[in-house]
Amino acid sequence: MNRAAHLACWSQDETGAVTRFFPNRFARSSALQPGAALQIPGAMPFKLVANRQGLKERILCAASPRDLLGDLPARVVGNDFDRLPVQSLDEVAAAFASVPNAAVATRMVDVLVR
Repeated sequence: MNRAAHLACWSQDETGAVTRFFPNRFARSSALQPGAALQIPGAMPFKLVANRQGLKERILCAASPRDLLGDLPARVVGNDFDRLPVQSLDEVAAAFASVPNAAVATRMVDVLVR
């Protein structure tokens, strides 16, 4: 990143379960400094494990100049690593888009292991 930002990331597994995995209990701050590298999970004691059935999974990350988690509905923030009561990552992305006067960049990536 070329400027300071706050980052938040979610996953949607092959069953449709959505969880927030960053920030989390091991890395509580969402703040990133310009030029700093972030590896997830890196040294954090958890794993991101893809299914081996060849079924699509997704990752969504959102970056903004300020921490927007407090502006989002509780159902899309939840507790780290807990299944959230949302239908898909599209619902999480829509929640970011609905925050008034918020500059946010989102990126969704499909994960498919063959």
